[in-house]
Amino acid sequence: MSLWHGVELADRESWDYVPFERVGPLAFGMGLDDAAACIPGFARKVTLIPRHGDLVKRVRFRALEDPTYTTAVTGYFGQRVGLAVVAVDALRGPRVTVDGMQLVGRAPSEATDQLREHALARGESPEYSVEGDAASEKFGLMVRAQRAGDHLLTRLVLAKRGDWASTLHDCIPSTEWSVR
Repeated sequence: MSLWHGVELADRESWDYVPFERVGPLAFGMGLDDAAACIPGFARKVTLIPRHGDLVKRVRFRALEDPTYTTAVTGYFGQRVGLAVVAVDALRGPRVTVDGMQLVGRAPSEATDQLREHALARGESPEYSVEGDAASEKFGLMVRAQRAGDHLLTRLVLAKRGDWASTLHDCIPSTEWSVR
């Protein structure tokens, strides 16, 4: 098995995203045990992260049959806010639909163009992170590029802001920025 082997998009679970409320079965604000219980068939690995606002824990979820070094979904939890950030892996994460757009496991340029057109069609300005990733404060999402062998695919990062973060960019923990 190659280090870059992923799961075909057609074979992945399909989750929808309701901005600032939930992604698939994961609801923002839920506790770690509740999050683990709502996605059966996944193992979890909990680690402490350098404090980022209220966020203190990172939980990596992987399918039980997948190798231990893989991750499908990463959740970031705060002491007060519970689940506040969800990152969906480009290679193994579920397909996530946002307002009719499928944003996981795609070529970054395609997802960026689709988000750009979506914003323009609604009279809004396209948004980008400081690293040039497509983003949307309205949807609480950022589409990051993740390496897949010789290619890049989209990794979706979803966040619910609170009094601990002023902008979407402020929500993203430093451990997430290092995922390539």
